[in-house]
Amino acid sequence: MQRPTPLANAAPRRFVRRRSALRRAARARMPRRPGGVVPWRAVDEPASFGPYRVVRALARGGMGAVLEVEDVRSGARRALKTLLGPDPLAHERLRREAETLARLDHPHVVRVHAADLEASPPWVVLDLLPGGALEHRLRTGPLPLPDALALCEQVALAVAHAHARGVLHRDLKPLNVLFDDRGAPRLVDFGLAGATGAGPELGPRLTLTGEVMGTPAYLAPEQALGLSEVDARADVFGLGALLFACLTARPPIEGATAFDALRNAAEGRVASLADARPDLPGPVRDLVARALARDPAARPPTAAAFAAEVAA
Repeated sequence: MQRPTPLANAAPRRFVRRRSALRRAARARMPRRPGGVVPWRAVDEPASFGPYRVVRALARGGMGAVLEVEDVRSGARRALKTLLGPDPLAHERLRREAETLARLDHPHVVRVHAADLEASPPWVVLDLLPGGALEHRLRTGPLPLPDALALCEQVALAVAHAHARGVLHRDLKPLNVLFDDRGAPRLVDFGLAGATGAGPELGPRLTLTGEVMGTPAYLAPEQALGLSEVDARADVFGLGALLFACLTARPPIEGATAFDALRNAAEGRVASLADARPDLPGPVRDLVARALARDPAARPPTAAAFAAEVAA
């Protein structure tokens, strides 16, 4: 039985260009043996990962899978993320997510419990969040205003905690907000996380200047343009986009195609909450409009400031 690697303080679609260059950059961090890169099981994941027995698959994508597992030592149920093939970029994202989450400790951020990033395939064990994603709840319509404000305040405080630890999330959207068994929101998916400058580097850049990673419908203009200097105000934009979605059940940036949505994001073309929901209080409409401003300087300066305005 493999022993998981201990971690200090453990408690949809991406848009990427020049992928081969990124893979070469990430390959330097891949675990290696004298004969080369560690072999992978590309067809099926194992029935167990260290002390974690697979119960069922929760989700599968092109690069990886999320499984419900049971810790055979305690009987606790967890979620386990693993990869389905030898993708160096996906491996780097998984490593980044595990090491980033090990630095965070907040009630509205998913916790990491264990990881083995040198296993074949590598894996990370996280909280099991059975309440589903915010995106799924919004399919039935907008949230009531008090619920939307309470949820976005909690997520904004989680983002502020990450910023204080030197971490940018960079992919805030309803799909990355899950609910635990008490109905409390948890921020997940730190695979695209970047450094704020207030903490240590998170590893090699996952993008090159001029490249885009993230989800266009919720992307700040500076991210959509692939600018090298992106700071905490990009996550403030993401919080504004999240609040917009909670109140309208649709993203603030749309387009007939993914390319159109990306172009609209780059040009700062966002929908107006005042037009979509004229019934909402003026301060709420004003906060969303400022958070979604094309100019980062016009947005609330920090996630903590956004949370304070939501709570006011």
